[in-house]
Amino acid sequence: MKKPIDRVAEAYFGEMGEAFQGKVKDRVHWVCENSFGELILDVGCSQGITPILLGREGKRVKGIDLLEESISYAKRLLSGESKITQEYVEFETANFINYDFGDEKYDTIIFGEILEHITDPKRFLTQADKLLNEEGQVIVTVPFGINNYFDHKKTYYLQDLLDFQTENLSITEVKFFGRWIGAIFKKSSAKEQLVITTELLKRLEDNFHTLESEYLKQKENLVLKNKKNLKTLEENKNNLKIQEENQETKNALLTDLQKQIANLQETEKKLSEENNLLKSKSKSLENSYKKKLEKKQQQFLNEKERKVKSDKELLESYKKEETLLKSYSRLLKRYEALKDSKLGKVTLKYWKLRRNLARRS
Repeated sequence: MKKPIDRVAEAYFGEMGEAFQGKVKDRVHWVCENSFGELILDVGCSQGITPILLGREGKRVKGIDLLEESISYAKRLLSGESKITQEYVEFETANFINYDFGDEKYDTIIFGEILEHITDPKRFLTQADKLLNEEGQVIVTVPFGINNYFDHKKTYYLQDLLDFQTENLSITEVKFFGRWIGAIFKKSSAKEQLVITTELLKRLEDNFHTLESEYLKQKENLVLKNKKNLKTLEENKNNLKIQEENQETKNALLTDLQKQIANLQETEKKLSEENNLLKSKSKSLENSYKKKLEKKQQQFLNEKERKVKSDKELLESYKKEETLLKSYSRLLKRYEALKDSKLGKVTLKYWKLRRNLARRS
């Protein structure tokens, strides 16, 4: 469920705009100026700005609110104050009707923009009456006139606040703040109630005049805004017409572009096919070359092998010849040694004679 979170402290510090800040400050300062006495209770204290301002002036203030988010914010805000101010201010998440205040009696009880959220506001004023000392007072501020906030239960005018007066609580002062109204209810044995005077009616009418001026100003601004929006719409309409006129050209260009894209895609497809074909041919050539290379390598190895074998045989032949030469050399040496001997000479003559006989025959 949506929560009615009041951001009064944020508004007070200007976080929601300067214009709204001024209106919030007027109400908060008026409440503080009229918070008489030393012991004060702020019911529905929201983010705690009013109790902190009063605490700075040495007044003991208790602030209560139903929303934990608001009280947490108020405590964080208070933690940034001096220790002296912190001693005078207390915040607590609580329900005003069923909270146990003990024997505590307050000089001032504040209802700052609270009663409009309640279906039975007189019950709250009756409870407040019980908690006031003999000269105590209740300060009330509520939205003035129609306000469409989702959690507001009632619209307030001057007469509605006058109807809240009882035998124990009487309005002693009324303050108009444009879209808000404030009233001070004092507990008095005299039982005097506020009298409707010409001065009060004049202030009421002045407040209506202020609201009417604001509404007229808002209406003028709204009319100007609508005119500006209408002009913008007309410009957009003209721009749209131009865009529609250009749309045919854009469509033609788009069609041509689509054709170009289709042609490019077809070309890309053909290039891809040719590329695959080239890859296939390249692979085939690579395999063919590889086979030829392997064949050449094998032929080279075979030739090398034959040459090595031939060289080996030649070497062996050389070795045999060398062996024969060595043998011949030994024989020659033996021959030379034998031919000069007697036996050698006889042998040589013998073989010479045989050769001659062999020729004759």
